[in-house]
Amino acid sequence: MLMTMCFSLSAQSEQKNENFISKTVKALKKHFDEGVLQGFDTTYIGIPKHPFLGCISANFAGITSTVIGTSVPTYGDVNINMKSSLAAQTKFNLSYQGTSVGYSIDFLHGYNSNFSFSYIDKAWGVEYNRHSTDGVHGTMTSSTKGSSLYVDKGDINVKTTLVTGYVILNNKKFCLSTTMYPAYIQKRSAGSVLLVGGYISSAITTDNTQLIQRLGNIKKIEVTQGTVGIGYGYNYAIDRGKILLHASAIPMLVIHNNNLITLDYTAQLSDGTYYTTEIMKRIDTDKKVFFTGIFRCSASYNIGERYVLRLAGVLNDIRFSSTSGLTVKTRDWYGSAMLGVRF
Repeated sequence: MLMTMCFSLSAQSEQKNENFISKTVKALKKHFDEGVLQGFDTTYIGIPKHPFLGCISANFAGITSTVIGTSVPTYGDVNINMKSSLAAQTKFNLSYQGTSVGYSIDFLHGYNSNFSFSYIDKAWGVEYNRHSTDGVHGTMTSSTKGSSLYVDKGDINVKTTLVTGYVILNNKKFCLSTTMYPAYIQKRSAGSVLLVGGYISSAITTDNTQLIQRLGNIKKIEVTQGTVGIGYGYNYAIDRGKILLHASAIPMLVIHNNNLITLDYTAQLSDGTYYTTEIMKRIDTDKKVFFTGIFRCSASYNIGERYVLRLAGVLNDIRFSSTSGLTVKTRDWYGSAMLGVRF
């Protein structure tokens, strides 16, 4: 009898301890969740029941680039049209209510490197994207030459770096991060004006002798721009966020240009030998102000409380034209298909 009473008292004590620990954990979680949602209108924005999200996604990226030169000695007007081989990566990602880490594995080897990072808070955010590829290929035509010159993979390297900062004006009802990783749930449809500032860098480089000659000894073209813009993003929520469609368009004004070309210069010395060097030259744009832009779209589908499917895509536009007749247009894009599991 005494032993039975001891076991009963011990069980009650353990149950009280478990209840205390369980209540403490629940209270801390509730406090943290309330902190995460602080500043949001909770009729529009919510958080999922399971805070962790593990994802696997297939990411694809590409670059198309056009270089136009006018009145190039011997070759007249020159036009190079290029597109990259498709680059694909498998990305593993782990998110916890706004904090996200990921690791990518390249399996098609289209790019030398492809790195991206983003952090989107309630009222602001920043994105970093860097692509580099030797996989561009296409054709080069000349107004004075009858045949086209084929640009093979490895002849030209294209690198682009984009850093974009966002300010979200309607940050109580509109959540931009739901379009990148579903840390929050957009329960009702809402939109927001987006203020954007950006840094854009693009470099096109070749060591192909024929290409260098046809471009008037140009070996490298570097475009660096500072941009500001104002755009609009909209989240269309269906069934309290079970399905979320997003689209945003941001025209951007280029307010800073620093564009350089590197010339491959060869001269014959008095002893008959040849001396080769590289000369870097700044080129002026033919317009002080011109436009570029960013377009983004995505579709997310929540399957129950645990699973998420998402398709997303981003297009960046980079361009300039010089007073000497050199024009460069580059479009940098990437897309992803994601499966996520909440836990």
